[in-house]
Amino acid sequence: MSFSGSQENVEKVKAEFEKKISERTQQLEKALEELRKTQYQLVQQERLRALGQMASGIVHDFNNALSPILGYSELLLKDPQAREDRKTLLQFLQIMNAAARHAAGIVKRLRDFFYTREQNEPFTSVHLNPMIEEMISLTQPKWKSQALVKGAQITVRKELGDIPLIEGDDVQLREVLTNLIFNAVDAMPQGGELMLRTYANAYEVVLEVCDQGIGMDEEVKRRCWEPFFTTKGDSGSGLGLSVVYGVIQRHGGSVLIQSEKNKGTTFSISFSRSDDRERESS
Repeated sequence: MSFSGSQENVEKVKAEFEKKISERTQQLEKALEELRKTQYQLVQQERLRALGQMASGIVHDFNNALSPILGYSELLLKDPQAREDRKTLLQFLQIMNAAARHAAGIVKRLRDFFYTREQNEPFTSVHLNPMIEEMISLTQPKWKSQALVKGAQITVRKELGDIPLIEGDDVQLREVLTNLIFNAVDAMPQGGELMLRTYANAYEVVLEVCDQGIGMDEEVKRRCWEPFFTTKGDSGSGLGLSVVYGVIQRHGGSVLIQSEKNKGTTFSISFSRSDDRERESS
């Protein structure tokens, strides 16, 4: 075989090899894109599940907020004397206005929870303490009614320290709180205390969610972040804590689990201080 013929064969093999590499690369890119879509869908499913959990309780809360508006407006329509008495009229209008503001607040909190941030949208400054207050208020109708059905009682204790801001995605952080609150409540079928604590040290802001529930053994502690791993049977998706872990990782944070069987669990989440990041960048 001549040198030119040999060279042609090499070029042919090279071209075929490059073609195969290109095809495999395209296949891998397609598979990666499908994986990303699946991951996004799973996160959305978990968000919908959490939203559904809250919604059933919020319907009751929302109806309670609307009741004064309906009740006092009917009184005004039926009672001419109430309409003519300026003091009574003002009192009724103030009650109705407060109820309307409460209802609007419920809608806003629900909208904020489900707002989807653009992927490249930068983090903003977030204060965890008011967010904790908000998420307790938003989730409470659901888990409080669930506990009452079981004849149990869950109390909430807050130890919210004087903490600085952190940099983060407030929507994703709300999801973290929602999942951890529901997870803690689920761990206390007989009732108990749910405690949320915040504090800061020189470098970090720490959020702790504690329950007095059934606790975890070593295997559950090791596997609880795995997608689809659940100890709740058919009632659990196995995605809640994996979503929590993913959000914490995206925020450059860390999480520590302290738990003992039948003695409760504490999730300790650490975030970098916003002012610390500003010092590093300056």
